[in-house]
Amino acid sequence: MTICEKGLSMKKHSINPRAVLVYLVLMGVLLACPLAVLGQQPGKSPVKVFILAGQSNMQGQGAVNGNKGTLQSLVANDTEGLYAYLGDKEGHWTVRDDVWITYERDASNIRFGGLAPGYGVDDSRLGPELGFGHVVGDYYDTQVLLIKTCWGGKSLAVDFRPPSSGGTVGFYYREMLRLVDKALANLGTYFPDYEGQGYELAGFFWHQGWNDRVTDAYNNEYEVNMANFIRDVRKDLGIRRLPFVIATTGMTGLEETNPRALSLMEAQLAVARYPEFEGNVMSVDTRPFWRPTNESPSDQGYHWNSNGITYLEIGLASGEAMKELVLPRGSGTILRQWWHDTGASLADLMSHADYPNHPDGRDELTSFETPADRADREGVQLQGYLYAPKPGDYTFWIDCHQEAQLWLSPDANMASAALIAGTASERQSVPISLEAGVPYYIEALYTVGPDADRLAVTWEGPNVPHAVIEGQYLLPWTGAGPPWLTIENGEPNDIGMMFAVLGGDIVVQGSELPHVLLFWGETDGSVTQETWEHVEDLGIQAGAFDIQIDDLIPATTYFFRTFCSNADGQDWADASTEFTTLSAVATVEHLDVTNLLSTSVTLNGRVNYLGAEAPVVTVYWGITDGQTDPEAWEYSQDLGVQTDLFSVDLTGMAESRRHFYRFHCVNSFGESWADSSEAVQLMRSGSR
Repeated sequence: MTICEKGLSMKKHSINPRAVLVYLVLMGVLLACPLAVLGQQPGKSPVKVFILAGQSNMQGQGAVNGNKGTLQSLVANDTEGLYAYLGDKEGHWTVRDDVWITYERDASNIRFGGLAPGYGVDDSRLGPELGFGHVVGDYYDTQVLLIKTCWGGKSLAVDFRPPSSGGTVGFYYREMLRLVDKALANLGTYFPDYEGQGYELAGFFWHQGWNDRVTDAYNNEYEVNMANFIRDVRKDLGIRRLPFVIATTGMTGLEETNPRALSLMEAQLAVARYPEFEGNVMSVDTRPFWRPTNESPSDQGYHWNSNGITYLEIGLASGEAMKELVLPRGSGTILRQWWHDTGASLADLMSHADYPNHPDGRDELTSFETPADRADREGVQLQGYLYAPKPGDYTFWIDCHQEAQLWLSPDANMASAALIAGTASERQSVPISLEAGVPYYIEALYTVGPDADRLAVTWEGPNVPHAVIEGQYLLPWTGAGPPWLTIENGEPNDIGMMFAVLGGDIVVQGSELPHVLLFWGETDGSVTQETWEHVEDLGIQAGAFDIQIDDLIPATTYFFRTFCSNADGQDWADASTEFTTLSAVATVEHLDVTNLLSTSVTLNGRVNYLGAEAPVVTVYWGITDGQTDPEAWEYSQDLGVQTDLFSVDLTGMAESRRHFYRFHCVNSFGESWADSSEAVQLMRSGSR
């Protein structure tokens, strides 16, 4: 049977979980991440864009057709219909019109269209894009776009070298970004069904490593380069927590013993464990997908033996990892409200004249656990939405010495909530099936009496040990009538090297003007006052307010959050705001050269940032690139103190040779180099 592409259009399918064995490494809590939406038109959902980058195994060397280890053989021998979404046994491949893909193999070979087999290194091959696209296409109800930017035989140490690793930035790092920009600029050209709805950069999928794996020096720095690559890609794309999936270089499988191979895979897994990458980077161990030559179309081990089934499974597993990262998550808190003098029972609370719309106070807790020792004869209600991190069965417990109830809805609707545990019945619920990333309304009620009055709600589920429900799984309820008191952070103004103007706005003041505090520091204290390093008392405020904070440290990231309180209760701004002070170190840049001759040239530059003091500029030059090592350059010339544009004439240079140069500047606060060395080819003698 020959399976050919015939445009069998398909919008959605269901992937059977038994179809792929997924090995994921996820360190820490999966948190929601803000994503950039560009050019979106009102009423239309933006296209979800995923960037796929790497070397030849991201290009895709998996065989589509053939009798062994191919996509064709997988579908032909599929007796349970697990892979019917790929195509039918009559020879038609599915083409998904809800998942677009573009891949520029070279300037004269740009392929784009609906997702189908054949987007590998050539039209007869597939890569991880097929499985990945099916998973994320199923997850989203809106249009998805995959942009492949990959080239064979490329290293992270050199070809994709990120700016933060120092040295020469890799040509293919910049080329990757250029092709992403090009694809996004041509959405309407490549895809006629594009309606101008804009796009959202939703995630990045990386599969690469062989060229670093076979070189000791490249291997040793891989972990550092991978972490820098993630940081720099996010910076250049303008998305601070862009979800990032790394598929390891797992060819040769679980029996691998080569020290370099094991070291590189461990580096790829280790990056996902960095605290800064918790919940936004995930590594996929690909070794279980290895198939030997007797099950594969070739014996190219570095190309997964050209096994199309292996490439499909790598993509499916990486898609599932990406789905974990983009699932909606809680914001970190749950709403708590209380009513004074309500009586000794929950029945007294529910019959109170001010319940539920006029509480005596409200705040937000960072877990489903309350502090102890509140006033007696008080009723308390905790309300919010619960997000499960994994699909499966969850069991809940409620712990309280007073009367208490725990309610949970099968959806986000409060009216659908049912009593699942309580002190008057069973304190433990039956197992309850929850989907990942779906909001479920949850509520606890309890009374405060003379005994210990702490309330805690705990749970246990898939990969979730028995513990108090933490804030990352919770979102505060917002349906309780008009807010009595609301404060928001303002955007930082006049940020300098050692100062910044911070503030906020009283959006709803309640029955009286509130008292405002502004918390700030180098770490985010969230909604716990004691964890902030500094606090500014701004007194009674109405409307917008601000204050100048002094004695800050240059080039340092700070956080701040505003808080207010009055007789109606208290409120924190929805989230902490982050800002970074300016550096005191000056920076310098290269401009175009002039007066280019066979033994001389005029170099032009500019101090593009003065910092705290005008710097002394030096030019380093020679026939070899010394990068950022002054000792490695053949010549240098001190240009003195510079404040803006400057130039220097270099003469007596090696005739008609290629030279390199780089500007360096220094002031009392530190030094910096121009972004990269520049090359200049002197003219041939006698040419004009």
